[in-house]
Amino acid sequence: MAKHSKIVFNANTTTMIAKVKKKRDFPVWFASVFVDGNFAGGTLTLQASPDGGVTQTTLKDKNSQAVALNAAAVVPIELAASSHNDDMILLYATLSGATSPSVNVTVFDTV
Repeated sequence: MAKHSKIVFNANTTTMIAKVKKKRDFPVWFASVFVDGNFAGGTLTLQASPDGGVTQTTLKDKNSQAVALNAAAVVPIELAASSHNDDMILLYATLSGATSPSVNVTVFDTV
């Protein structure tokens, strides 16, 4: 399992948390996003981009609900192959509504 990033969110912002070049012999990218820390009333959402960050689509759970965290959690990610020419999957996290947060976001994948 490879660690891609550990990002600390100290303000309301959107930040790229992983830029993964998919291996062509795997049609799906699997990862786990570990989130903990002080959310300070904020909510963290996750987005994926298949086109270099131009379009960011909110990730949803198995019940088609947006992944929205306000406490520590581990989020499993499963994404199909990217359609962008450089075959990258970009994963973003957005923290909003927080006052003086300190939220840790760490991404691990199976490659």
